[in-house]
Amino acid sequence: MTALVSLAVAKQHLRITDDYHDADVQQKLDAAADAIVKYLAAKADPTWDAVTVPPVVVQAVLIVLGHLYDPGRGDMPADPVDVGQRPAPWDTVDALLVQLRESAIA
Repeated sequence: MTALVSLAVAKQHLRITDDYHDADVQQKLDAAADAIVKYLAAKADPTWDAVTVPPVVVQAVLIVLGHLYDPGRGDMPADPVDVGQRPAPWDTVDALLVQLRESAIA
């Protein structure tokens, strides 16, 4: 998969100014991007890259990255979720990506 968000953008989002954590940030960035692409399913364009990806997708990746990197950093609740509830970032991801999701057939 082509990178949807550069390491530099990810580090800026996380407010990281050194290079000591690059491997960890990259691993979590890859996982976040993969989760968003799978979430979008058929609506994810395989030709997207860091230049052509829609801004809402970038923001969704960064939200999940922030949660993976430091769940208590302040942009998402750090409290553990109740059994049966989704993790905190997915409600925000839903709101951002609702227009890109496949419609369900009832």
